[in-house]
Amino acid sequence: MRFLIWILFLSCSLHAYDINTIPKTKAVHLGAKIFLNHQFQLMVGFGRAKDYLCLFRKSDYTKYSNLEESGADIGFKTIIDATECGTTELNTPWIFKSKQATTESNLEMEMFRTTTNTDTRAKLILEEETSIANPYGVLTLDYNYVFGSDSANQYNATFESKKLESNDIEFKSSVWVDGHVISGTNAIGANCEFYSSNVIHTPNSGGRGSVTSMYFVNSVSAYPDGTPSTVSTTNFVYDDNYVRYKMIEGKTGSETSDRCISRSESWSYIPAWFGYGIYDENGDLVTGTPNIVVSYTGPIQTKNNESWTGNIMISSGSMIGMTYICKKVKDGTHWSGNNVCPGTIGSPHIPVEIDGEIYENFPLLDVLEGTVLTDPANGNEYYVRQLRPRKVFSEVSMSNCSGLTIQASLETPDHKFFNYPVMSLPRSGAILVNEFVTDSSRDFAFDKLWLKDSDSDSDGIVNYLDFYPSDSNKSRDDDYDGIDDAEDTEISAFQQTWTKYLDKDLFSSYIK
Repeated sequence: MRFLIWILFLSCSLHAYDINTIPKTKAVHLGAKIFLNHQFQLMVGFGRAKDYLCLFRKSDYTKYSNLEESGADIGFKTIIDATECGTTELNTPWIFKSKQATTESNLEMEMFRTTTNTDTRAKLILEEETSIANPYGVLTLDYNYVFGSDSANQYNATFESKKLESNDIEFKSSVWVDGHVISGTNAIGANCEFYSSNVIHTPNSGGRGSVTSMYFVNSVSAYPDGTPSTVSTTNFVYDDNYVRYKMIEGKTGSETSDRCISRSESWSYIPAWFGYGIYDENGDLVTGTPNIVVSYTGPIQTKNNESWTGNIMISSGSMIGMTYICKKVKDGTHWSGNNVCPGTIGSPHIPVEIDGEIYENFPLLDVLEGTVLTDPANGNEYYVRQLRPRKVFSEVSMSNCSGLTIQASLETPDHKFFNYPVMSLPRSGAILVNEFVTDSSRDFAFDKLWLKDSDSDSDGIVNYLDFYPSDSNKSRDDDYDGIDDAEDTEISAFQQTWTKYLDKDLFSSYIK
């Protein structure tokens, strides 16, 4: 929900905190915005493939495919609006490599984003584009993310779609994510989540599918063959407008009631317990559990644009403690003032039907991006960013799903479905695509956009090959370490490594 007018008073602060004076290398600028789903177990079934395909399309690859130099593939740099694709927003360029022998051949693309601390890579083999009739296309897409120097594994996904003899489309996926990605305060390797899906889609009609969800606390029972703390199966059926779904608890076999959501209507909120980035006056992420109580006045998610005043608590670098209240899953409006849903004290997201509508407990409000919170005890200021927003697909009356029937669970892939493609960072030159070139507030490249075949610094090297297009004394940095290759004593590009667990079988002793 958007508000035209925001009223914000924080502990009588004069808001001296100026983010523009903090170096761009500090955490307050580098914290990645990660877009999540409230109905996450269901939405995994539809995959993130469309979001990642959006990134590939934004690269304008048709202009820059098949770049080569002396027989070696050349990549090209882009600055694109990843938020429009519902994916992570960072102030570093993407590097793409695109190859297609003919217009009839499969399109093969690789995508890289490397920083001091992180490394993200994706590979797409596209046989048939997505369409209204077939939103899954015919493709293979792998997406991998690690922390840099030690290659600490963070996120791994494989999506595959193929055409069956019936002309239906079979879409399968496996996704593994370390708990640190979900909540930045979780230690790397402490816990993880595994999801897999199988969807059978009938073109121009709809489809059905199943999602397996597992949560592992590695100190108790480790991924992949240990017994997960929780395991469930979500079965669903959909048409162009609605999705009908239910969940089966894997250890007890208990089933939820069927639920119906809109595919086109949604709202969003920030999870209070892990959705924020909270930074001190140096631009560093708050550490520990400071439990600083501050006064806050701001809007709450109601259709009447109401405002609330009270105390909230800075509980960690990602958590702002506040009360939970009962909100309609359809649109976020309140049930009864700021009360919790009846019979749900201590249970955040237990669905409750009230007057024919489904409600759950959500955080009272979203602390706005750019808010400065002030510690009343000492005047210290803290800058707030919204890093993990959650989309809520609107829950609607079951009558909208009356024509949809949930079927038996489909078999879903295990962890051996991951492809782990080996991708090497290509040489690249100047920025050839920049969607923010006219938006200085978001353009970290400072209005730079270079013509592919020009030689802007007159050094005899065209821009698409020139890593330093404005410096005639430098031209290459093949390992992306910030040192010109002519002066670099060690040119060694980073390569991801993965623990694949191919000698272990995924936990399978559950009801589905």
